[in-house]
Amino acid sequence: MSGQTHVAGESKFTADIEVPRCKHAALVASTIAHGKLLSVDASKALAVPGVVAFISAQDVPGSNVEGAFADEQVFATNVVRAIGQPIGLIVADTAAIARHAAKLVDVQYEPLPAIVTIQDAIAAGSFYEPIFPDHIERGDIESGFAHADHVVEGEFSLGGQEHFYMETHAALVVPRENAELDVYATTQDPNGVQGQLATVLKLPRNKIAVKVKRLGGGFGGKCTRHFVPSMTAVAAARLRLPVKLVLDRVQDLTITGNRAPYWVQYKAGCNKDGKIVAMDLKLYSNAGYAQDFSVWMLNESLAHLDNAYYIPNIRGHSYACKTNITPMKPYVFPHSLTHSFPHSLTHSFLLMVFQNARSWWTGRYCCRRDAGRTSGSSSAHSVAYLQGAQPLPTWSHDALRPGVG
Repeated sequence: MSGQTHVAGESKFTADIEVPRCKHAALVASTIAHGKLLSVDASKALAVPGVVAFISAQDVPGSNVEGAFADEQVFATNVVRAIGQPIGLIVADTAAIARHAAKLVDVQYEPLPAIVTIQDAIAAGSFYEPIFPDHIERGDIESGFAHADHVVEGEFSLGGQEHFYMETHAALVVPRENAELDVYATTQDPNGVQGQLATVLKLPRNKIAVKVKRLGGGFGGKCTRHFVPSMTAVAAARLRLPVKLVLDRVQDLTITGNRAPYWVQYKAGCNKDGKIVAMDLKLYSNAGYAQDFSVWMLNESLAHLDNAYYIPNIRGHSYACKTNITPMKPYVFPHSLTHSFPHSLTHSFLLMVFQNARSWWTGRYCCRRDAGRTSGSSSAHSVAYLQGAQPLPTWSHDALRPGVG
């Protein structure tokens, strides 16, 4: 019910909240993709009038480890693994002073080879060990291709998309009595933020109250990687003062993560009627320097490979590439590869087999009531509707999950 206050410009977001004695933080981040941290000298920044402190890993009272799979750090130590990885915070009386002083922190590196693209990772054999099943198989793939009338092979890429929410990542942490903290954060996961801060600050959860009045957009981009409230909380806990950190747009675009880019190699065969009888795929995802949600999203893509099709012979392998870019995050409909791929494949077969596109969609689409289960979702019902058939009575993700169906 915030519509009226939104259009009147009266809605308060995290960056708008004001509290007495509040200090402002600015990020000191890595400027290289991969390298050893040789030294971090904040003396020039600390000499700027209005600067209060420099905060780094040595100020963390609890664990400096964070991330969905405990493979990230709140503040980098020893090695940086991507441009924008947090190294420290400058805390000052105003945001402008903090941002100016943060540029004066002298960070020295020893550059190391960087793996940036999926192709770089394949060449280097840089992959994460599977946490979820990394392959599926059903039917006899070789026999399927042997009996196919037409076979196509190819590859395609899907670029990662930025969430581009209107409100950037921000946090305000206010110390209270008895080591209690009020945390105002731009997050879609208040419970996760509370748990992360309890670990970082070495506090019981009940000492930390996380408050989210509203978000200026999220779309999955504020679900994971709670480093902004974590860093802010470390600064507030050390100084015993309220501290606010608001990323500017460039920082947010650079370091918060987006939908993972994919690269797909495929081989598919259809019969003379246009029904796909065999499909073999390899899915590569650019996960970044930590796993975060990439491994789960890749597993979902694998489990939904046939979309609204029923393909009797299918095989898929997935690879999460370990690279030196910001870790990827979920996006709205995170396994959307599964909708993009069948359309690409359909187009290839359409050009090869049919002159009349209508005959493909209305008479020969592979999702038919008598074709068995598919791993697609509501799209299966939509296709059945296009054919003039009754809606499909049931469907199941389990048809392609390992060991099921």
